[in-house]
Amino acid sequence: MIPIRWLTRRVFHEKIQDYRLKVEAAQDKLTASFHGYSSPLEHWHYETFRIAEADLRGTRLTFQTNLRGEIVNVSAPLESAVKEIVFQRVQKK
Repeated sequence: MIPIRWLTRRVFHEKIQDYRLKVEAAQDKLTASFHGYSSPLEHWHYETFRIAEADLRGTRLTFQTNLRGEIVNVSAPLESAVKEIVFQRVQKK
């Protein structure tokens, strides 16, 4: 499982619709913010977490890493009519 501290203040960006997904960690708990919604995340399986509240309750977010173990993107099935949306990690400036 990805250590929660690795996800502190990570922002992910989906280029087509210009959506941003922000994941923050506080007190060993994760929170995701997306398109005006904010919800705690519950660990589901390995690198997959579920949205615990709001309209997207139960939606699974899966984090992917590169060969160095760094998180590079997160995918989520936010729209049932299309494939999972992949949010690329935005590098800190």
